[in-house]
Amino acid sequence: MEGTLLPAWLVVPACALLMLLVAFHLMRVAQKPGTPPSRRRIRIANTMLLLAIVPLLAIGLSLINPDEQPRRMAFVWTTTIALLGMSIGLACLDILNTVRIFHRRRSRLRRHLRALQEDSTVGQEAAHE
Repeated sequence: MEGTLLPAWLVVPACALLMLLVAFHLMRVAQKPGTPPSRRRIRIANTMLLLAIVPLLAIGLSLINPDEQPRRMAFVWTTTIALLGMSIGLACLDILNTVRIFHRRRSRLRRHLRALQEDSTVGQEAAHE
């Protein structure tokens, strides 16, 4: 399309390939065993946002002429930036959730090690008697 930021022949196939990769990633995240449910939910939501962002990028870069449709262009880019902000927010939430999971696992491991240490101490005391 004449007057767009980038040619459609370049952007549309690249975005289609990117959407396939993101969809593949979504399937992997959804099916990965051993992933905590909270982490899975956050990552699925973020991947779904990416599936919405990619076509908006294609539209904003190659299908809308900003000179002919300035309002539509502003709407597409405002929506894209808002969704990117939400995606960054989910990434930050994922970081905080990972820290939470780490602290919980570390606490559980400490309790387990303390219990093992107490068991071995009791066993050693019984052996000395």
